[in-house]
Parts: sequence; C-alpha cells; structure tokens
Amino acid sequence: MKLLAAIRIAVISMLVMTSVLLHAATAPGTALLNQAEMRYFDPLEGRVVVVRSNISRVMVGESPAFTLEEDKIRAASPGQSISLEHTLTNTGNVVDSYTLALDNRGGDAGDLQGLTVYLDSNGNGVADPGEPAVTELASVPPGTTVNLVISGTVPASLVSGDEIHLSLQGQSRLDGGLTDTVLDRVVIADGASLVLSKSSSQSCEVPQAEGAILDYRVSVTNVGNSTPMERMLQVSGQPEQGVLVEDALPGNV
Repeated sequence: MKLLAAIRIAVISMLVMTSVLLHAATAPGTALLNQAEMRYFDPLEGRVVVVRSNISRVMVGESPAFTLEEDKIRAASPGQSISLEHTLTNTGNVVDSYTLALDNRGGDAGDLQGLTVYLDSNGNGVADPGEPAVTELASVPPGTTVNLVISGTVPASLVSGDEIHLSLQGQSRLDGGLTDTVLDRVVIADGASLVLSKSSSQSCEVPQAEGAILDYRVSVTNVGNSTPMERMLQVSGQPEQGVLVEDALPGNV
C-alpha cells in the first residue's frame, strides 16, 4: 500500500497548468476566463482522474501603445524643398490622441526652413497642396496607421557634405510618459537626386471585382542640382537611351 501511495503521489505531482495569454490588442472591458485542469492515473482505482480548478475571471484594462517609424536619411541640394515620410501606428487596445513635436536639432550645419509636418492623406510621401499641417492627431483607433510627411527647404548657403538633423516626437494623450521619436538626417550633395512616388486608384481596404481596371501612377521628380546620367537600355527588345524607371505590378493584376 505504501508503494502504491508513493506512485500515486508521484503521478499527481506531474501537473501541467495552462493559462490564457492576453493579446495586446484585446479590447478594454473584455472578460478573460481561465481554468486549470489536472489529470492523473489513480493506481488504487485503476482510472484517470480529472480535477478542475475554479474558473477565474480577468477584465482587460486600457493599454495605450504606439510606434512612430522610421528614421530617414535623405540626400538634397542647396535650396531644394524636401519631404520625409513617416507613419504613426496605434498598437494599443484603446482609442488615443497624440501630440507631435518637430524640431531642428543642434550640432549640424543648419536648419530646414519652413519646417512643417503634414498629414499625408494619400500616402504618397509628398506634402501635396491641400494636405493639412498637424501638431496633433486626434482619436486614432487601435490598429490604425496614420501617414505623415515632414516638409522643409534646404538653405541655399549649405555646401556638399553638410548635414541637417531633425527630430519628430509623438506623445500619447492617455499616457504622457509614452513617447516615440524618429531622427532624420538630410545630407547635402551635388548631382541628380530622383524622388519617386506611387499611387493607386484602389484602396487596399476595399475589395475589387475581378476584371476591374486599376490605375497605377508613378511620378519621378529630380530634386538635385543636375540632370541624371543617361544610359543605353533595352526596353521590350528595343534600344532606348535615358533613365529607366521600373515598377513591378503586385500579384493578381
């Protein structure tokens, strides 16, 4: 009997407990139910015994979080207007608002003139006419990404090799201690500098019927201080001289 009791105790000790992991985006007020279960073989009764614990109940609270991405390095010429694109994403589980602080940092060769951050409504990475300047983002739902673009003009007095340093900081309104910052560098250089932007007539969030026509547009702007070098290229089997811009179409189109 003592041997059987010892075996029984040893088997019971092999208890495996499981628990529910809370996903960061679970909505506040959601009830999480958890119950532990133990199974063991009882040699005295010759059967598997199942024992369950009481059910525990946990209510999910608010968990604000966000990311601001990402650091940029951009080449520019003296006197050139430039754009630096960024995204802010609400990665928490609650609607939040954010303040934005844009600064020319010290310790560099100069400051961008007319430094402003805009809401990039069409997501093309360029501050277009009509897009509003912003210093805060109000009521951003969980999982939502907001496109932003910094715009400014390089002083004409700068020379090749100079740098301009910028910072953009976001701060949560729900939790003032929650911040994220991107650090940008603008490097002054001579030569051609091509900026490409792409737009589509179809939003990714809206399903498109089979056979529908999509309009993709790619624009190229030379923001440098000289023309790009041309090359002799083969395009669809024909020799062409110039600058080739190639864009791969996404799948299923």
